[in-house]
Amino acid sequence: ALFLVMPAVKLVQISFFVHEPNIIMAPGFTLDNYQRYLTDPFYLSKMALTVRVCFWVAFFSLLLAYPVAYVLARG
Repeated sequence: ALFLVMPAVKLVQISFFVHEPNIIMAPGFTLDNYQRYLTDPFYLSKMALTVRVCFWVAFFSLLLAYPVAYVLARG
C-alpha cells in the first residue's frame, strides 16, 4: 500500500501546484491545471479515446468471459 498510495497522493498534490515555465514545481494552490486539462481539445480527444478503448475492452472481455465461466461452472 505504501508504494501505491504515497505516489498517488504526491501526484495529486503536485497537480494543484502553480504552473510557472521557469520553475519545475512551484508550490501553491490552483485549479488552472484542471481547467486547462478539461478544455484543451488535445486532452479531450485523448480522454475520449481512452473511454472508447475501455468500453471495447470491457465488452470483449465480458463476451469471452461469460461462456468460459459457464463452462467452468458446469464442468
